[in-house]
Amino acid sequence: MIKINKNSSPPALDQYKRECSESINRGTTKLLDDFPQKDELRRALAEEQGYLCAYCMQRLNPENGDTKIEHFHPQKEFPTEQLDYTNLLLCCNGNEGDRFANQHCDTKKKNAEIKHNPASFPSIEQTFCYERDGRIVSDDEDWNIQINKVLNLNFIRLKNNRKEAMKAVDKILGERPGTRTKTQIEAMIQKRRNMNRSGHLDEYCGAVIYKLQNHPAYKRG
Repeated sequence: MIKINKNSSPPALDQYKRECSESINRGTTKLLDDFPQKDELRRALAEEQGYLCAYCMQRLNPENGDTKIEHFHPQKEFPTEQLDYTNLLLCCNGNEGDRFANQHCDTKKKNAEIKHNPASFPSIEQTFCYERDGRIVSDDEDWNIQINKVLNLNFIRLKNNRKEAMKAVDKILGERPGTRTKTQIEAMIQKRRNMNRSGHLDEYCGAVIYKLQNHPAYKRG
């Protein structure tokens, strides 16, 4: 996960929320299913996330039908927030249709609540670390359980993809002789925090950034 910087709510969503105010007050849920501009909403969420899943950081394509609009606070328990843009994230399909043990992200989470929202918790990237084998772990026992049991972010394919992304950085660092300077490492970190010309962030960039931030040259300060 990386920190997601939310943009302003789309005007069409705000208008729809006003139109649905009575239904919201009655506790009606799944109102987003009937939102006429849902495809545009998917694109807006994808753009602000750099076309990465809000949880696992794999590539998203909002045009191919394999994304899910996630309510961080579940609609069933928080019906008044179901059309709040700040409560919406875009996720991958999380192996939807596969056996439950292989599901992840929103598909696995369903109506469960988790501790940290990557779009509102400013220190989200400091709540866990990445091991060399690609595992994501936290010292916070509750959060660690949610990472593994609720979001299943250590599903084998995700873990291996993060491992390969971090190994690719090792290859880049080893292409030139000599030691790296802090300035060079900082430039590499910044590159991965910035979207490219297509508005994309690198897949699994959070794991790569973590690795770079723990490089000896960067830590020497």
